[in-house]
Formats: sequence, structure tokens, C-alpha cells
Amino acid sequence: MHACFARDGRYHGWVVLGPFARLVLRSLALGGVALAGGCGGGQTRGHPLDRSWSDEDGSELREFQQTWSPAAAAAMPELAVGVVDEATLVGRELPDGAAWRFEHALEGRPALGGELVVGIGGGELFALDGRSGELRWVRPAVGSLRGADDDGTTTLVSLGSLSGVRSTVLAIDRDGAVRRELDVVAHVGVPAVRDDIAFLPWDEHFVSAFDLSAGREQARVVSSAAVSRAWFAGDALLLGDHAVLAFDRAIVGARHGGGTRLGLPPREFPGAPRWRRSGANAPPLFADRSDTSELLACPLATGSGQRRRTLGWADNGYALVDRELVLGLDASTGATRWAHVGETPYLGGEAGRTHFCVCDGAGRVRWLAARTGLVARERTLDSPVRACVLRCDRPLAAKAGAGTEQGEPSRARQLLAAASVRDDSLLPLQLELVADLAGQQGDEATGALVTLASSEAAPAELRSEAARRLALRRSGPQALLQALERAAAASAWQPSAAPLAELARAVGALGLE
Repeated sequence: MHACFARDGRYHGWVVLGPFARLVLRSLALGGVALAGGCGGGQTRGHPLDRSWSDEDGSELREFQQTWSPAAAAAMPELAVGVVDEATLVGRELPDGAAWRFEHALEGRPALGGELVVGIGGGELFALDGRSGELRWVRPAVGSLRGADDDGTTTLVSLGSLSGVRSTVLAIDRDGAVRRELDVVAHVGVPAVRDDIAFLPWDEHFVSAFDLSAGREQARVVSSAAVSRAWFAGDALLLGDHAVLAFDRAIVGARHGGGTRLGLPPREFPGAPRWRRSGANAPPLFADRSDTSELLACPLATGSGQRRRTLGWADNGYALVDRELVLGLDASTGATRWAHVGETPYLGGEAGRTHFCVCDGAGRVRWLAARTGLVARERTLDSPVRACVLRCDRPLAAKAGAGTEQGEPSRARQLLAAASVRDDSLLPLQLELVADLAGQQGDEATGALVTLASSEAAPAELRSEAARRLALRRSGPQALLQALERAAAASAWQPSAAPLAELARAVGALGLE
């Protein structure tokens, strides 16, 4: 019914089938996920994610940790990939690689796995070289692409069925041949692979360590908190969803709420943005609200081997992306550090060790210095895009975040610029920025509040909140007096828009004349 053959000398695939045969195969695939066997693919028998597995005392998990030691992985290229439309991808290696373009039917957002870009559409699963955009392999498949990983030898792909009930995990060699295929009744999230061991998060509370060569599960993590993603940070295996769990000796206690964990401070923002969407659900082809309003953070793990790790956020910071605004935040308190305003809404981003990387609809990729919010670098995908996938986590050169040497604007001026953006959907967040301004001391913050309260272009609600905060102001006397002087000098033909009553109240409270 099928046979392996060489096409363009680059990969192995199935023979071309007639319309009726293709219809039959697609119909059969609807009940599962993919028809990706053949060409040497190993079929796993039994129940690889058997729910009857019992390791209550964690003895099997401990035994696995004692024998498994991941080899150091080669550095992954930094990549930016954009979705132009239902049939076009663009990308480049960051920061200075040549831009590329690839045409193929798309039915889901591509995923980055090592040096590869994995995509699905038109009844095919395919992989591109992320540096050049050259096709590496393609094979028949249907379903939704949840995630992929690659350790330089094996590409591990997680697909959801069209029915939403089953998942297929494919371990694929460099020539596109399937080494191992798992078809399970479970929601397998974003997987990780290293040294022939696949780490498969499934049903949001389990992670199976699956030996791809032996075709059997070796150990299992059970977590009381959601885990739908697995990934490596150096030699550290990290698990998580909206928080992080380290795969160290303490993970045996994860089923009871223990383990080495890391979360973001409980600061609430309008729209309830989260750090990463659940890996149990494939992202849509085009960016949605979860992309244009999200948190960016880079977890770091210290320690080595399977000893207890220490987790922390890079530079003790994280960021909020909300359309064209990016706020730098303190990972301990949630306090606002800085604000950046883009020209157009951002479609998403990624956190690195010294910066945040964001991409907008014009195809601009920007590096924002984590300490200042300054634009440290910018590249373009040479095309407008409707979704972005990024990997750019390496430290930037020291000069990129030089701060005052680069003319760093004050935090008050940054917040004023962010609060002044005319976009009704940003108003709830901008009201929080007014509160951030009011929490700062000094004349510059006071002057920013005066500017907002006096702006006839600002929404009434924002002006009113700035005026209310001014009335309570007990800092910045010089700015208060200057605002009153300007109001007094205004003519009847051009009266001042400043909130005189609130200014007078603040001046009086400070005992100024």
C-alpha cells in the first residue's frame, strides 16, 4: 500500500496515492491523529501511558534519576518565524541570518524544535532548517501540532487528534523516518527529548519518561499542579504550565504539592494574561488574545545532575505584553520597572537571560533590555506577519543594556508615554499605570500626572483618575506650583485644562504658597 522512496534526494516519504486511497487514509486518520508509520517506524505495543501505573513511594522515579544523566546539548540557534497567511512562512536566524520564505499549506502554528521548524498542513507534517528555510523532511499526517523538540538526533512531535480525544507522539530521525510512534488516549502536551528519552507531559498532571529505543515507560512524575510542557534549560529538565517545576530529587513530592517550584508574583492585570498558554492545546495558526496579552519570563536553574535545583527568574524580572505596550516588572513584588511603547501591537514574544524579545505585525523583531526597556536591537522578517514564534534567549552584549549611557528615559516619562497611547482596549491597563506614577516620588512623576490630568485628548476616565491622584499628591511641590502658575497665566480665550481644584488641594496639603 505504501513504500519508501527518495524525493529530491533529501528525505523519504510515501508514494503518491490516488484520490480514493487518499480519502480512505484521511478518513481512517480522523479517529486517531496521523498516518506516519512505514519507512522503518517503530510501533509501540501495549499501553505506554497506562493509567494503572503505580509508583506511590516514588522508588521507580528515584531509580531512574540515579541512572539518567543528560548529556550536554549543542547550543540551539536563535530563530524568528512568522506566519504570513494560510500557506506562507517567513523566518531568519537571529540576529543576522538571511531572511527566508517557505510556501506550504498551514493548519496550525509552527513549533521550534532545536534547529528545526516543524509545521503541519495539507495532510503533511514537515520540518525546515530554521537557519535557511530549506525543507528537511515531510511525511503524511493530520491533526493539531501541540509542540516539538529536537536534541540533534531525534525530532519529537506531539499531535492532537482531529476528534480531540487521542494524541500521537512521533520520534523522527534526520531522514524523516519514524523511529517510534505512540498513539494514546490522552492529551500529550509540549514534549522534550534528550539522549533517547522522551519526556511526555499528559493530561496536565503527569509526565512520563519514555525510552524511545526500548519502547517502554521508565518513570513517571505525578504533579498536583498543572504540567503541560517539558523543556531543557542547559542540563536542567523543567516542567510546567503557568509555573515551573524542576526535575530534581525533590520532584517525588510533587504529587503532594512538593518539589522545587517557581511562580510569578500574584499581581493581577486586566484580561488576566498568563505566562505561556497550556501546552495541552495547540495554538491557533494566527495570533489571538493569548498572544497579544501575555507574560514573558525566563526561568533559570542552578545546580547540576539530579541534586536539588535552585530556580529563579532571569534578572529577577518578567514582562507584560499588552498590544503595543510592554511593561517590565519585578519578579519578587510585581512592581513596574519600565514601560515600552511600540508602533503597532505586538503578537507575542519570548524572554531571554538579559532581555525580552517581541515581534509585531509588521514583522519587526525587537530586543528590549530587561533592566531598562530600551530597544537594544531590531531585525525584520521582511514581511508583515499574523503570528510569530521566537527563540532568542542568549545574553546580549553589555552595551545593549547600557541604560543612562544610551540616554535612558526616566521611569516617569516611560509610564507617561504608555498611559498616553490612544487605544480604548488599553484603558484598564493605563489606569494601573496612573497608579504606578502616583506611587513614585518627585517632581517628574508629579508633572506626568499633571500632563495626563490636563490632556484633552485623553479619555475622561483617565483624566479623572490622574486628577484624583494629584489631589492626594504629597510629593513634587515644584511641579505643582508650576502647573498652578501656568493655569493662572491662561487667558479666557484659551483656558487651562488643568484640574485647578485638585492642584490647589495638593498645594495646600504641602503648605505651599
